[in-house]
Amino acid sequence: MSELPNGSVQFIMSSPPYNIGQEFEEGMPHDQHLYEIQAVLKECARVLAPGCVMALNVADIWNFRGVKGQNDFTQVQLMGHKYQSMMRKHHIYLTDMIIWVKNTIWKKMPQLMYSEKTKHTTYGMLHHYEPVYIFRKQGEREIPPEEVVLRSRLTKEEWAAWTPAVWQITAVKDMSEHPSIYPDELVMRLVKMFSYEGDTVLDPWLGSGTTIKVARDLGRNGIGYERDLRYKSLIMKKLGVAAVEAEKKPGPMVEFFSNAMSGSNDPDTTDIEEFIGRQPSSEEDGETFDLADFSEEEDLVTV
Repeated sequence: MSELPNGSVQFIMSSPPYNIGQEFEEGMPHDQHLYEIQAVLKECARVLAPGCVMALNVADIWNFRGVKGQNDFTQVQLMGHKYQSMMRKHHIYLTDMIIWVKNTIWKKMPQLMYSEKTKHTTYGMLHHYEPVYIFRKQGEREIPPEEVVLRSRLTKEEWAAWTPAVWQITAVKDMSEHPSIYPDELVMRLVKMFSYEGDTVLDPWLGSGTTIKVARDLGRNGIGYERDLRYKSLIMKKLGVAAVEAEKKPGPMVEFFSNAMSGSNDPDTTDIEEFIGRQPSSEEDGETFDLADFSEEEDLVTV
């Protein structure tokens, strides 16, 4: 992300990895996960313009087994306060929260269905919701020309439907190409609420490419980063640009810049290989990250 100028992004929308054993995070200890998250958020804080918003869809971990994943019991590990602590260091503050309620998930979690064999007092809860945290960077936001403001404002109907903080939006059903895809509707509401037409929208954990697709459809510029090349072809397909055969192994950070985001279908100008960069390394600028804020004594209990 080092090629992006300071304060060049007006809205950030993303869903960081949850560290729950998905295919793109296998074998990563919880403390290393937080280390990597903090490094990315540091760069996000640098490029986010004053007064602008970062929306993060971050679920809690419902089957946490300690920082090394070796506890013989599970517990709930809350995550929102950890992100709040990370962002405060950069004068970016939690100012609101949305609860995204998904469709019921009985069929996906049969272990939670009613059974005569279930012991009384051991019933599990269906967590068919996730929070979306709204962070805002300290400072005054630059306001675009009046005509852009008028085009970007919510309608009265949108305002009435979206300002209640509980959003019922059906989750994506087909996860065959990526294990974690959020719906276009979720991104659409957030992009329209917290950015103007012509703004630059950033997704530092691009995943399947939904954020950039929706941002482009809404007249925003989009920049996204994804380091796992297994999802390259899915992203290119979703963006409607030249199809590229994805490599079936993790690779360097892949960057999608103006040509792909503008909707150009010219393969000469949208070849993703031109935009392969490297992930910034904290060692290169001599900075270290303090994980003391994210470690908890009870998490260290192992078998």
